[in-house]
Formats: sequence, structure tokens, C-alpha cells
Amino acid sequence: MSEVKVDTISERTAAGGVTIDGVLIKDGVATFQTAAGSPLVFEGATADAFETTFAITDPTADRIITFPDSSFTVPTTGGKVVGFAKYELAATQETSTSTSWVSTSLTISYTPVSSSNHLIISTNTSAASLRPTQYHTESFFRIRNTTDGVTVAEREAGLETAAGVVSNDSNPKWSQHIMGYDTGRSVATTYVLQYSVSVGSSDVAYIGRGPSDSLITVMEISA
Repeated sequence: MSEVKVDTISERTAAGGVTIDGVLIKDGVATFQTAAGSPLVFEGATADAFETTFAITDPTADRIITFPDSSFTVPTTGGKVVGFAKYELAATQETSTSTSWVSTSLTISYTPVSSSNHLIISTNTSAASLRPTQYHTESFFRIRNTTDGVTVAEREAGLETAAGVVSNDSNPKWSQHIMGYDTGRSVATTYVLQYSVSVGSSDVAYIGRGPSDSLITVMEISA
């Protein structure tokens, strides 16, 4: 095998370019620079008048584009699912009497493919709310982005019996589903289901009050 050691290979004819057949770059970084910002042009299996060009916007800082260790197709239009993550919590009851927001164990961390994409976060669990001496009970639930301190979804839920009738049901519950929307995230972001009860009440709020597992999911949609 022959070996050629040089610092620079220049064009023999101006604007004629340099052709190298079967290039293998090892133990180094290939840096491409052109005035047009489009240094990568792919011919495809057939050499014809049509090529695919990678156009690079002049960066204002060092950027890293990471390809996952999986097969995928780059979407050509927005509105496609480009990422998904879920966390399933085994059926475990959690309870709180706090009027301040309390984080549950239903939490997930997700790193978006792009900060331009949209994230849909949803939770599903069984829930309940009890007030020992009155017929109306009230609890509050929300999905919180704890990394950036943003609430992405919130709802109020409760239980009512007939006026003046105290519920003696030892296991009142309902299916609790919340869905929220977040965007502009570029780093690992944590989402958690939180809950609280009415100020000045003796309510007790529950999640996971049932035999089913609880679930939190994040779905990333291309912009």
C-alpha cells in the first residue's frame, strides 16, 4: 500500500475541484468550509443533473447535532411524532392534605430533538378527594415543568353527594387525565404531576387510588 503525506492538495485547474475516489477518514475530524455554506452535495446512486445538498447556516457558536442509535426517517413536513417517552408507576396510593402544591412520584425527564418542536405531556391515574364532614370535596391537579418552573396543564376536580349528605364511601375515585403543551425546550426537562387541596378545607387528595398503574408520557411533534 502506498502512502502520501502532504499538508494541502490544491486544484490543478482553477474552479476545477479535486476528485478523490473512495475516501476514508480515520482518527480525525473532517471540517468542510465553503463560501456558499453548502459543502456536502450527494449525487445518489446515479450521476445525473440532480443532487441533494446539505445547506449549513453560518453558526454563531459551536453546535452539535446528535443522531440517535436507531433507524429513522427525517420528516419532510411538520406535525409528525419524532420522539416519545413514558414512565409507568406501579399502582401505589399517594395522599396529601396540603393546600400547597405537592409533587407526586409520577415524573419523567425528556430531552427534545429540537427546541422548535412541540411537546405534549399527559398523565393518567386514578384520583380521589375526601372531606369528612361536608358533601363537597375539591382537589387541584397540574402538570409542572420543574426544570423551567412552568405549569403546562391544570385542572380542578372533586366529588359531590346530595346536599347535607356525608359520603361514607371508603374508596371514592375517578380516572384522572390531564394533557398539557410545552415548547422551546432544548435540554433535558422534567415534568411531574402535582396536587393540592382547597385552602381552609379538611380535604384529603389522593392519586393512585385504585388497582391500575399510573402513567405519564411525553410526545414530541415536529414543528
